[in-house]
Amino acid sequence: MITPESEFFRFTFHILPWITYVVFVLGMVFQIRKWLSGAPSVLTEKSEASIGRTIKSFFLNLIIQRRMLRKNSNSIILWITCWLLFHIALFAILFGHLRGFHIWYVDWFSWSDASANFLVKTLPYYVGFVVLAGAVLLLLRRIAFAAPRAISTSGNYIVLLLIIMVIVAGILMRVLPHTDEAFAVTVPPGFTMYLDDTPSLVWLTIHALIGQIIFMYIPFSGLIHIIGSIITTIASARGEHNVKRNVKGNAEVAQ
Repeated sequence: MITPESEFFRFTFHILPWITYVVFVLGMVFQIRKWLSGAPSVLTEKSEASIGRTIKSFFLNLIIQRRMLRKNSNSIILWITCWLLFHIALFAILFGHLRGFHIWYVDWFSWSDASANFLVKTLPYYVGFVVLAGAVLLLLRRIAFAAPRAISTSGNYIVLLLIIMVIVAGILMRVLPHTDEAFAVTVPPGFTMYLDDTPSLVWLTIHALIGQIIFMYIPFSGLIHIIGSIITTIASARGEHNVKRNVKGNAEVAQ
């Protein structure tokens, strides 16, 4: 049985976070240096791309994922499973986690006790199953279809398996026996997570352990696309503007 005083719990919440921070920061420094060393010189050209154009590019390429949408049924199915079922649901879950750290409060989005209960109890429960279904479908897609299987690496499978494991642990944390008493846990350097109920501490600890493994793995895995896509979108917005500007300039010279 795991308690807040047990060695496994103390290691996961009091020691491992420091290791996680160090590994993540060093990994990101390595990746950023790698990106900068391989960045094309054209990106150093001063761009006049407006903030509005950059926001538009962010919305179309990151929020809508228009590059994933092509004029065929397979791309639409991929967009639904990969983006809606998995990414959007995953972002919703991560946003919900921030409430535990008092980054936001349920009162901001609720108008009654019933709506608040729906937001903090019912909705997260079902969204967890939605993102689990999305992750499983993405894993099966890489296994069953030749095209994604051909470009998949062991890292792709490791990431999906870790995500499935952390989601399952999160679901079990909610559904297995727990108490209605409030629970709080503090992780270094002083972030306190407040929970409305005391979950299954076994699965809470496993959930936190796998979550930190994923966090440490981000700089060295395909999950780096979370950060890389933001940088790429900014660069693309600047690049598209520069290309259009150069084409217009060349046309004026030709005239």
